Amino acid sequence: TFFNFPNLISYTLPITSFFGAILALLSLIRNSETIAIGGMGISNFKSMMPAIILYFMIGITFITIANPIISIFDDKYSDLKYEYVDKVDKFASITKNGLWLKQSNNKNDLNSLLYGKRTENQGKILYNFMMMEYENNGAFSGRIDGKKAELRDGYWEMFEIQITPKYGETTYQNFLKYETNIKPGDISDGLSSPSTISIWRLMTFINFLEDLGYSAVDYKMHLYELISLPFFISSLVFLAFSLVKGLKQNDKASKAVISSLVIIFFL
Repeated sequence: TFFNFPNLISYTLPITSFFGAILALLSLIRNSETIAIGGMGISNFKSMMPAIILYFMIGITFITIANPIISIFDDKYSDLKYEYVDKVDKFASITKNGLWLKQSNNKNDLNSLLYGKRTENQGKILYNFMMMEYENNGAFSGRIDGKKAELRDGYWEMFEIQITPKYGETTYQNFLKYETNIKPGDISDGLSSPSTISIWRLMTFINFLEDLGYSAVDYKMHLYELISLPFFISSLVFLAFSLVKGLKQNDKASKAVISSLVIIFFL
């Protein structure tokens, strides 16, 4: 809960900003300050500018300072969730050098690490791959290198491969069907979620994901959401003002509050 809570701020910030603007404007109306401001010849737009600038700066501060801290917390939360809730290991890891997959083969009772220098189709196709096989006690068993590997239902189809056992001579095969416990969805699920990567690292991460041939749509969407956040919460000031601008000092605010709840729900 401690590690997951900061990530909720990104979802609640627009809502709290919106109702903060509503309450501030209602307070100005109740205290007749809007009448005084209008009497001084200050337009509605000018009277909103301090709030708009304030919310914009809050958004900038959030994505530049708070977001990197939140991403660290969310990464820790993700690790704990895998360990204690899902109770599985992460199958996949992406580095600047390629995609690494952890898998097991029940047929020959071996575990292995599979590395692909370049990928396609969300990691389901690997090019210039290398697989290191290990026994259950961790002892090295052998190595398989190949040009291409395609993930099917419960097995890899490997093409133009070189098999190098721990003891014995190297052999070559044009095709090999290799059993695996990895499912197509496990590769995407095993990668770091966008919220665990700070805005300062997102662009670099997106670039090398695409260089590997992996789709970075989710990470791009997260980046766009972060960049648009200051503009979004600033625009909510306009929305809040439009809902309460017609109220007078002695009017009931219940209608405006109910309208605000309905609109923010759909937003």
